[in-house]
Amino acid sequence: RYGFSSINMDRDWVARDMIGIDAGAAVMAVDNYLMGDRVRKTFDRLPCVRRGLERLGFAPAACPSASPAPRAPSAKAS
Repeated sequence: RYGFSSINMDRDWVARDMIGIDAGAAVMAVDNYLMGDRVRKTFDRLPCVRRGLERLGFAPAACPSASPAPRAPSAKAS
């Protein structure tokens, strides 16, 4: 009818109800992927999230360096 719905391919079953929990998470994951972690970065900037993570013992991650990490040489079969 409209939008996404729950399906079960093994039993040839499609739900009549539309549940936004699954579709909403999928849409946010796609947006996060396409827009360079926009959802994650916005979430991480929320003061309540930062306080909660600090209370749980999490510390902010160090900023990644501008240059990529050196790679280990690959083993070649002879």
